[in-house]
Amino acid sequence: MSKFTVGLICFSLLCLPACTALKKRPPEKADPFQAAAAKPLPPEKAKKVLKEAGNNWLYGPGLGKTAVNVGATVAFPPYGLYLLGKAALDMSGYESPELTDVLPEEDKKEVDKYYNRITSIPGKLAAEAAGEDFRDEKTASERIKKVLSE
Repeated sequence: MSKFTVGLICFSLLCLPACTALKKRPPEKADPFQAAAAKPLPPEKAKKVLKEAGNNWLYGPGLGKTAVNVGATVAFPPYGLYLLGKAALDMSGYESPELTDVLPEEDKKEVDKYYNRITSIPGKLAAEAAGEDFRDEKTASERIKKVLSE
């Protein structure tokens, strides 16, 4: 492993988390799965939740985001460390930093808009092929909350 790679890994693991002020995720952005995980679900309800979550991933932007993350990790392995750090923060109830957070707000919105357009393509194609409606993030969240509240 080259010195550059080792340095980049050390920077990713040590400096990036320290440079971001960790903020607890506000209740309005709470993950519906964390609330469900706090109490046991009956097997039948768990099956419904898993089916809905899988469909949201397949017929929404999840499929495209996964493809982009896998491709980026294969092309640039240290990106995988960033994804692991984000996952750890998300699971801990903290807001995780996005790479676009370093951009000015207007540029960030523009980059996010194009990223969402690109990552939605596989989900739109899968939804069209299956005769389903595409599920954007807001719709997917509402569908999960509906299943959990039943």
